[in-house]
Parts: sequence; structure tokens; C-alpha cells
Amino acid sequence: MKQLASYPLSSIRYALSSFVEARTDLTSSQLGDAREPVRLRVQQIIRALPNVYAYSRVFQLLFEHGLKAKVAKTRQGTLDELSAILKKSGMGACEPSKTFPAVATLISDKDPQVRKSALGTLRCVCKPHRIPFIM
Repeated sequence: MKQLASYPLSSIRYALSSFVEARTDLTSSQLGDAREPVRLRVQQIIRALPNVYAYSRVFQLLFEHGLKAKVAKTRQGTLDELSAILKKSGMGACEPSKTFPAVATLISDKDPQVRKSALGTLRCVCKPHRIPFIM
């Protein structure tokens, strides 16, 4: 068995990249887990990902996998993480023409917590840019 240090850095980055992309769907679905310790641990993992990846990549992966979930708690957790990324990195983390229409559609979700998180995500964008937002 080879030591990790003997692998070229590019192959380690590629392996890590493919692993994270494969596991993001599972991780984003666990944001809606019924057990609080699992949700907290998944939030810690997601908040540590920008140490390895760009905020925009983490945002894109969460956006693709988390907002289309059937479980309302998963959609809520994903929206909360997206708003945390937007607070830290600003508008550069997302593609506004795709992101905000999708988040705006979640305002009409049947779950009140999802609606609240969707409004919170939009508020994160409106507040620093002085865009009027009624709430």
C-alpha cells in the first residue's frame, strides 16, 4: 500500500474532487435528517468545504442537489447553507440568473420553514446591495 505522500498532488486533487462531487448528493440529503447531531455534523462538513473548494463550486453543488429534494427539511437546510455562503462570499458565489428564480419559486412552498429560509436567502443578497426588500 502506497503512502499518501508518494502520490502526485494533481491525482490527489482529482480523487478528492470526484469523491466530493459523488458524495454531495448524499450530504445534502442529510441536511434534512431527523437526528440533530447528524444535521450539525453535515453542516460542519459543508462549512469546511470552502477550505478546499471555491465558494462558487460548493454553492453550485448544493444548489443542484439540495433544492430539488422531496423532503422539506432538506430544502430548508440547503437554503440556510446557501445563505451562509452568500453572507461570507457575496454574489460572486452564485449565478444570479439561475439561482434567484429557483429560490424565489420556493417562497410558494407548502412548508412554512422552507418559505422562511427562501426569504432569508434573498434577504442576504438584498441587504448588502441596498436593494429594497419588503419584510
